[in-house]
Amino acid sequence: MTVISIRGPFGTAKSSFAATMPGKKYWFDLESGAARALWRFPADSYTLWRPQPQPEWLTYSRGDRVVGQSEKYNTIAAEFIKILSDKEHQTIVFDTWKELWTTVSQAELQRKQDAQLEQAYGAAMAGRPPFQGTMVEYAALMGSNINWRATLQSIEYAAPNAKMSNLIYICKQFSKNLVLICHERDVYGDVPDGKGGYVKGPTGAMELDGWKETLDQVDWGFAFSQARVKIGEKVVHKFIATIEKSA
Repeated sequence: MTVISIRGPFGTAKSSFAATMPGKKYWFDLESGAARALWRFPADSYTLWRPQPQPEWLTYSRGDRVVGQSEKYNTIAAEFIKILSDKEHQTIVFDTWKELWTTVSQAELQRKQDAQLEQAYGAAMAGRPPFQGTMVEYAALMGSNINWRATLQSIEYAAPNAKMSNLIYICKQFSKNLVLICHERDVYGDVPDGKGGYVKGPTGAMELDGWKETLDQVDWGFAFSQARVKIGEKVVHKFIATIEKSA
Protein backbone atom coordinates (compact mmCIF):
# COMPACT_ATOMS: atom_id res chain seq x y z
CA MET A 1 0.00 0.00 0.00
CA THR A 2 1.00 3.63 -0.51
CA VAL A 3 0.27 6.85 1.37
CA ILE A 4 0.21 9.96 -0.82
CA SER A 5 -0.31 13.63 0.00
CA ILE A 6 -1.40 16.06 -2.72
CA ARG A 7 -1.41 19.82 -2.20
CA GLY A 8 -2.18 22.67 -4.53
CA PRO A 9 -4.58 25.55 -5.22
CA PHE A 10 -8.12 25.13 -6.51
CA GLY A 11 -8.39 23.74 -10.03
CA THR A 12 -5.04 21.96 -10.28
CA ALA A 13 -6.42 18.43 -10.77
CA LYS A 14 -5.72 17.16 -7.23
CA SER A 15 -8.98 15.19 -7.02
CA SER A 16 -8.69 14.02 -10.62
CA PHE A 17 -5.24 12.59 -9.86
CA ALA A 18 -6.56 10.89 -6.70
CA ALA A 19 -9.34 9.32 -8.78
CA THR A 20 -6.76 7.52 -10.94
CA MET A 21 -5.38 5.53 -7.99
CA PRO A 22 -5.69 1.73 -8.22
CA GLY A 23 -8.94 -0.02 -7.44
CA LYS A 24 -12.21 1.34 -6.20
CA LYS A 25 -11.92 4.47 -4.05
CA TYR A 26 -13.76 5.21 -0.81
CA TRP A 27 -13.98 8.98 -0.80
CA PHE A 28 -14.37 10.90 2.47
CA ASP A 29 -15.77 14.09 0.94
CA LEU A 30 -15.44 16.28 4.03
CA GLU A 31 -15.77 19.61 2.21
CA SER A 32 -18.44 18.50 -0.30
CA GLY A 33 -16.30 19.41 -3.29
CA ALA A 34 -15.34 16.05 -4.81
CA ALA A 35 -18.22 16.01 -7.28
CA ARG A 36 -16.50 18.74 -9.32
CA ALA A 37 -13.84 16.24 -10.34
CA LEU A 38 -15.49 12.83 -10.03
CA TRP A 39 -18.29 13.38 -12.55
CA ARG A 40 -15.87 12.49 -15.37
CA PHE A 41 -14.97 9.12 -13.82
CA PRO A 42 -17.10 5.94 -13.92
CA ALA A 43 -19.64 5.93 -11.09
CA ASP A 44 -18.65 2.37 -10.11
CA SER A 45 -14.98 3.42 -9.57
CA TYR A 46 -15.65 5.17 -6.27
CA THR A 47 -18.00 5.45 -3.31
CA LEU A 48 -18.66 8.99 -2.10
CA TRP A 49 -19.32 9.48 1.62
CA ARG A 50 -20.16 12.70 3.42
CA PRO A 51 -20.93 13.10 7.13
CA GLN A 52 -24.55 14.16 7.41
CA PRO A 53 -24.61 17.62 9.05
CA GLN A 54 -26.16 17.83 12.50
CA PRO A 55 -27.12 21.06 14.34
CA GLU A 56 -24.81 20.18 17.23
CA TRP A 57 -21.80 20.07 14.87
CA LEU A 58 -21.72 23.86 14.64
CA THR A 59 -18.54 25.57 15.79
CA TYR A 60 -18.97 29.13 16.96
CA SER A 61 -16.54 32.02 16.54
CA ARG A 62 -13.11 32.11 18.15
CA GLY A 63 -13.32 32.29 21.92
CA ASP A 64 -16.84 30.86 22.08
CA ARG A 65 -18.11 27.42 22.96
CA VAL A 66 -17.10 24.62 20.57
CA VAL A 67 -19.84 22.02 20.16
CA GLY A 68 -20.38 18.89 18.11
CA GLN A 69 -16.81 18.39 16.91
CA SER A 70 -16.19 15.33 19.09
CA GLU A 71 -19.37 13.78 17.72
CA LYS A 72 -18.37 14.66 14.16
CA TYR A 73 -14.94 13.05 14.56
CA ASN A 74 -16.50 9.91 16.07
CA THR A 75 -18.82 9.66 13.06
CA ILE A 76 -15.90 9.90 10.62
CA ALA A 77 -13.74 7.49 12.63
CA ALA A 78 -16.53 4.90 12.80
CA GLU A 79 -16.98 5.05 9.01
CA PHE A 80 -13.22 4.78 8.49
CA ILE A 81 -12.94 1.70 10.71
CA LYS A 82 -15.87 0.09 8.90
CA ILE A 83 -14.35 0.54 5.46
CA LEU A 84 -10.95 -0.90 6.44
CA SER A 85 -12.35 -4.44 6.32
CA ASP A 86 -14.23 -3.83 3.08
CA LYS A 87 -12.64 -5.88 0.28
CA GLU A 88 -14.31 -3.89 -2.49
CA HIS A 89 -12.34 -0.69 -1.88
CA GLN A 90 -8.58 -0.62 -2.33
CA THR A 91 -7.97 3.10 -1.82
CA ILE A 92 -9.22 5.55 0.81
CA VAL A 93 -9.25 9.27 -0.02
CA PHE A 94 -9.59 12.11 2.50
CA ASP A 95 -10.81 15.27 0.81
CA THR A 96 -9.60 17.33 2.48
CA TRP A 97 -7.03 16.12 4.98
CA LYS A 98 -6.96 19.59 6.55
CA GLU A 99 -10.68 19.40 7.28
CA LEU A 100 -10.09 16.16 9.18
CA TRP A 101 -7.24 17.81 11.13
CA THR A 102 -9.51 20.75 11.96
CA THR A 103 -12.18 18.38 13.25
CA VAL A 104 -9.66 16.36 15.32
CA SER A 105 -8.06 19.43 16.92
CA GLN A 106 -11.43 21.13 17.53
CA ALA A 107 -12.70 17.94 19.15
CA GLU A 108 -9.79 18.12 21.60
CA LEU A 109 -10.58 21.77 22.30
CA GLN A 110 -14.21 20.80 22.90
CA ARG A 111 -13.01 18.20 25.41
CA LYS A 112 -11.03 20.88 27.26
CA GLN A 113 -14.09 23.14 27.30
CA ASP A 114 -16.22 20.28 28.61
CA ALA A 115 -13.77 20.01 31.50
CA GLN A 116 -14.20 23.74 32.14
CA LEU A 117 -17.97 23.27 32.29
CA GLU A 118 -17.67 20.32 34.67
CA GLN A 119 -15.38 22.34 36.95
CA ALA A 120 -17.71 25.34 36.95
CA TYR A 121 -20.75 23.12 37.53
CA GLY A 122 -19.02 21.31 40.40
CA ALA A 123 -18.20 24.63 42.06
CA ALA A 124 -21.80 25.79 41.67
CA MET A 125 -23.23 22.57 43.09
CA ALA A 126 -20.83 22.61 46.03
CA GLY A 127 -22.38 25.81 47.31
CA ARG A 128 -26.11 24.96 47.04
CA PRO A 129 -27.75 27.31 46.56
CA PRO A 130 -27.09 29.22 44.19
CA PHE A 131 -27.76 26.40 41.65
CA GLN A 132 -29.41 23.02 42.01
CA GLY A 133 -30.15 21.95 38.43
CA THR A 134 -28.43 19.55 36.04
CA MET A 135 -25.19 20.27 34.17
CA VAL A 136 -27.17 20.74 30.92
CA GLU A 137 -29.33 23.35 32.64
CA TYR A 138 -26.25 24.98 34.11
CA ALA A 139 -24.58 25.14 30.69
CA ALA A 140 -27.66 26.84 29.24
CA LEU A 141 -27.65 29.32 32.12
CA MET A 142 -23.93 30.05 32.32
CA GLY A 143 -22.56 29.16 28.86
CA SER A 144 -22.13 32.76 27.75
CA ASN A 145 -20.48 33.73 31.03
CA ILE A 146 -17.71 31.10 31.06
CA ASN A 147 -14.35 32.24 29.71
CA TRP A 148 -14.03 29.35 27.26
CA ARG A 149 -10.61 28.10 26.19
CA ALA A 150 -9.98 29.51 22.68
CA THR A 151 -6.90 27.48 21.68
CA LEU A 152 -4.92 24.41 22.60
CA GLN A 153 -1.50 24.71 24.20
CA SER A 154 1.43 23.16 22.32
CA ILE A 155 1.62 20.15 24.66
CA GLU A 156 -2.11 19.51 24.23
CA TYR A 157 -1.68 18.69 20.55
CA ALA A 158 -0.23 15.30 21.53
CA ALA A 159 -3.66 13.63 21.45
CA PRO A 160 -4.74 15.08 18.05
CA ASN A 161 -1.31 14.23 16.58
CA ALA A 162 -1.64 10.65 17.79
CA LYS A 163 -5.09 10.29 16.20
CA MET A 164 -3.80 11.40 12.81
CA SER A 165 -0.71 9.15 13.02
CA ASN A 166 -2.81 6.17 14.11
CA LEU A 167 -5.17 6.63 11.16
CA ILE A 168 -2.25 6.31 8.73
CA TYR A 169 -0.74 3.39 10.66
CA ILE A 170 -4.02 1.47 10.76
CA CYS A 171 -4.56 2.04 7.05
CA LYS A 172 -1.16 0.47 6.37
CA GLN A 173 -2.02 -2.47 8.61
CA PHE A 174 -5.03 -3.18 6.42
CA SER A 175 -3.02 -2.73 3.19
CA LYS A 176 -5.15 0.14 1.88
CA ASN A 177 -3.80 2.92 -0.30
CA LEU A 178 -4.38 6.29 1.34
CA VAL A 179 -4.61 9.60 -0.55
CA LEU A 180 -4.63 12.87 1.40
CA ILE A 181 -5.87 15.88 -0.56
CA CYS A 182 -4.58 19.05 1.06
CA HIS A 183 -4.87 22.80 0.90
CA GLU A 184 -1.72 24.91 0.88
CA ARG A 185 -0.62 28.14 2.54
CA ASP A 186 2.01 30.85 2.18
CA VAL A 187 5.45 30.31 3.67
CA TYR A 188 6.37 33.33 5.80
CA GLY A 189 9.92 34.52 6.31
CA ASP A 190 12.22 37.54 6.00
CA VAL A 191 11.42 39.60 2.92
CA PRO A 192 12.88 42.97 1.80
CA ASP A 193 10.95 45.96 3.11
CA GLY A 194 12.08 48.26 0.28
CA LYS A 195 14.11 50.37 2.69
CA GLY A 196 17.21 48.23 2.92
CA GLY A 197 15.88 46.05 5.71
CA TYR A 198 13.68 43.00 6.16
CA VAL A 199 10.24 42.29 7.56
CA LYS A 200 8.24 39.10 8.11
CA GLY A 201 5.95 38.36 5.20
CA PRO A 202 4.97 35.85 2.51
CA THR A 203 8.04 34.67 0.64
CA GLY A 204 6.17 33.53 -2.47
CA ALA A 205 6.73 29.86 -1.60
CA MET A 206 3.85 27.60 -0.60
CA GLU A 207 3.60 24.66 1.79
CA LEU A 208 1.08 22.02 2.83
CA ASP A 209 -1.61 23.45 5.09
CA GLY A 210 -3.03 21.51 8.02
CA TRP A 211 -1.38 18.79 10.06
CA LYS A 212 2.31 19.71 10.19
CA GLU A 213 3.54 16.08 10.33
CA THR A 214 1.84 15.04 7.10
CA LEU A 215 4.93 15.01 4.87
CA ASP A 216 6.88 13.07 7.49
CA GLN A 217 4.21 10.35 7.53
CA VAL A 218 3.46 9.86 3.81
CA ASP A 219 5.39 7.82 1.25
CA TRP A 220 4.88 10.29 -1.59
CA GLY A 221 4.22 14.03 -1.47
CA PHE A 222 3.10 15.99 -4.54
CA ALA A 223 2.64 19.72 -5.10
CA PHE A 224 0.22 20.44 -7.94
CA SER A 225 0.10 23.66 -9.96
CA GLN A 226 -1.18 24.96 -13.27
CA ALA A 227 0.38 27.15 -15.96
CA ARG A 228 -0.70 28.61 -19.29
CA VAL A 229 1.68 27.60 -22.06
CA LYS A 230 1.68 28.27 -25.77
CA ILE A 231 1.80 25.27 -28.08
CA GLY A 232 1.94 26.44 -31.66
CA GLU A 233 -0.82 29.00 -32.02
CA LYS A 234 -2.79 27.73 -29.05
CA VAL A 235 -2.54 28.69 -25.39
CA VAL A 236 -3.41 25.71 -23.20
CA HIS A 237 -3.50 24.89 -19.49
CA LYS A 238 -0.68 22.65 -18.33
CA PHE A 239 -0.95 20.73 -15.07
CA ILE A 240 2.31 20.29 -13.16
CA ALA A 241 3.09 17.84 -10.36
CA THR A 242 6.26 18.47 -8.36
CA ILE A 243 7.51 15.63 -6.17
CA GLU A 244 8.12 16.94 -2.63
CA LYS A 245 8.82 13.54 -1.15
CA SER A 246 9.66 10.26 -2.85
CA ALA A 247 9.32 6.77 -1.50
